[in-house]
Amino acid sequence: MSGPDAAMPQGVLLALRILLVLGGGYLLAAGVSGLAAAMLALVMPRVEAVVLMAMLAFVVYLALLLWGFTERSRALLWAVFGVGGLLAFAFAKLIAWSGGA
Repeated sequence: MSGPDAAMPQGVLLALRILLVLGGGYLLAAGVSGLAAAMLALVMPRVEAVVLMAMLAFVVYLALLLWGFTERSRALLWAVFGVGGLLAFAFAKLIAWSGGA
């Protein structure tokens, strides 16, 4: 192993990956779920949109967990989970502020 991870023990790298995948995957799944619920609330009753996306968020979170543990690049995981989750929450908030949901 070479690069910045060369001096870190494998246990620390594994613990960091677990925290990244669990926390970042949750952030992204919740953000995508909120964004989709806000968009669906424009065309269907709000309660039904929220319940539908709450159920589908479990599937999204599972897929993100599986992908997160198979992806080699931690930088890509940080980008997708962190930036993607924050963008999803920002767009959902923008839809809510515009009076959509």
